[in-house]
Amino acid sequence: MLDKVSVVSVAVCDLPVGKYEFYGYVRYSDGTRYGERKYDQPLFDPAVLTEGERTYLYTGFCGAGQTSRKGAMATVLDSDMHIGTYKPAEKPMHQGGNNHGSIVEINGQWYIFYHRHTNGMDFCRQACAEPIEIIEDGKDGDEETGYVTNILDSCGVGFKYFECKDVTKVKIKTRGYNNGVFEVRTSWNGEALGSISIEFTNIWEEFSADISIPDGIHALYFIYKGSGTATLGSFTLE
Repeated sequence: MLDKVSVVSVAVCDLPVGKYEFYGYVRYSDGTRYGERKYDQPLFDPAVLTEGERTYLYTGFCGAGQTSRKGAMATVLDSDMHIGTYKPAEKPMHQGGNNHGSIVEINGQWYIFYHRHTNGMDFCRQACAEPIEIIEDGKDGDEETGYVTNILDSCGVGFKYFECKDVTKVKIKTRGYNNGVFEVRTSWNGEALGSISIEFTNIWEEFSADISIPDGIHALYFIYKGSGTATLGSFTLE
């Protein structure tokens, strides 16, 4: 991102350490730079994710209470850095901070790099790095059970990938001050295969629904629709 200019510019290099060279701008097919059309959303913290033959560009931001923005957006990026249609967030959302996490392999050891917030505010950040240990049962070595919290209406949680066969039921464990449903999808913008109703509980409770997932290798997305704040602890496919 150029300072105070809402366009996405790209630099390339064969090695992460540099030296980077300017490659060009992300544009619409008519040549207009992405971010310069009248109704383009403000761009922020662009990132790309390549999945198979398709590369996605993620960019955008929406702070707490900002109704004029739609939040982060995703679009398909072709080989000429042209964008097609994009999907804005369904509603502005502020999840209470970020950690800008990433993983990298160094001399055969994988590490996670991230930052945590200090002093009770988003702009005081402490850089952290930790080795990743994969033990025999496939877990990452963390003795604490992980979960995803602060899940608001229209927020989605995704997991990749699972080889599904004869799946006809999905169970989830949740807790929180919430009342709604988790839609189950195999793509973040796809149709819901079904939904699991949840309700308020201050301890972990299991909820389930008869949901058929097509045979094959799929990502799984759980999209919350409802009021309050939910926490997702785990899911089970049967």
